[in-house]
Amino acid sequence: MAWLRMGFLVVTSAAVGCSGPPGDGPVPADAPSRSRAAGPGVVIERSADDLPSIDRVEDPPFPEADLPTVELLQAIPAMQVFVRSEFHYSVTGDRQALEPFVLKQTEVTVQEWAECAASVDSGCPTLPADPSAAPSPLEPVRGVGFSQAQAYCRWAYGRQRLPPGYGGRLPTDAEWERAARGRGRPGRIYPSGAELDLTMTTIRGPALPPAGSSTSDRVVNGLHDMVGSLQEWVVPPPGSPADVGGLRGGHWAPEPLEPSRFRSDWRGRAAVGEVAAHRGFRCAVGPLRTG
Repeated sequence: MAWLRMGFLVVTSAAVGCSGPPGDGPVPADAPSRSRAAGPGVVIERSADDLPSIDRVEDPPFPEADLPTVELLQAIPAMQVFVRSEFHYSVTGDRQALEPFVLKQTEVTVQEWAECAASVDSGCPTLPADPSAAPSPLEPVRGVGFSQAQAYCRWAYGRQRLPPGYGGRLPTDAEWERAARGRGRPGRIYPSGAELDLTMTTIRGPALPPAGSSTSDRVVNGLHDMVGSLQEWVVPPPGSPADVGGLRGGHWAPEPLEPSRFRSDWRGRAAVGEVAAHRGFRCAVGPLRTG
């Protein structure tokens, strides 16, 4: 649930999730599907088989000791606060405890990246121009590698007053999944809920829409474009190779991807220096020790 305390909105519910496709890659094309069509462009996955005890959603007590941390996080513009919580993490199959953190409400835009690139010693390179299109400043930036995305997040929040031990960075794999799980029952199979609308403009269409294009009924915990838009870089789970970055979420394409790619528990990985036109990122502010 969301509630107001001392003037700030916090999200307190722990999300109980489902176990997703094993491994780091997409579901094989010949894998059995539990999906069924429900009208044009809509896919529904029923939770009876893969969401045990999904109705038991527990809200942990809010620790008074976290108030100073959450108040500082709440002061950061255009970020959504997630307080200390536990949820069923699909990577481990166990309940995962998370410290308070915030996520940027939208993916980083072309304009925001350009501001970083113009700053001396920011670590944000000027991206090569795409000869096939002139992106709008409000489009999410793409063609950014994992290390470059990390550099942007450090730069963007380096001057902000933050709690001790906190800093700007990419979200961890667990933080992204916890945010995508959302609230309510059942715990979201897709960030948009139990249903996936393949006609959404962030999933398919003639052009990638501007950042923050999600309609109000598709905003997850105050976060835009968690369904489609760009695939997002994340800090991979502990124990991952040092030269690999994590990936979360499906992405926009002229024709929609396999529905499983949009599940809240889908994950992928790529070399930290690899760039792709369908890949972007959003920033987090959280504990700098993520392992």
